[in-house]
Amino acid sequence: MKFSKFVQLARDGQISELHIESVAPQSFRFRAVAEGYTVALRDEQGNQISDRSLGHAKQRLRNVRGLEKLPLYLVQQRSGSIMVGNKAYSTSHKTPLTLDTSPLSAAIGVVGEPVGMGGSQAAL
Repeated sequence: MKFSKFVQLARDGQISELHIESVAPQSFRFRAVAEGYTVALRDEQGNQISDRSLGHAKQRLRNVRGLEKLPLYLVQQRSGSIMVGNKAYSTSHKTPLTLDTSPLSAAIGVVGEPVGMGGSQAAL
């Protein structure tokens, strides 16, 4: 699916979540989930979109209005597989993400108290 079509469908509420997949060191790709199916996101030339870092991938999404509330996940493939009977299944790990610029912004928002409250300061 072309990225422009994905944006349109996401704004219309037709995309249920977006995965940023870590496929190799310094290679992150996008997969949209709609109606239980996943589809790779492509640029206007039809090439699968790939960014060099998770930060670059998130920046690509930050530049688009209307994606702020779309559930976003980092998906990492684990090495090896799990055997169940005579079938092998590959495993992956799915971690929720936000488009916040600071990795600590979510923690600060949860705690909501400044460090060194009440005149006391912590020594590191």
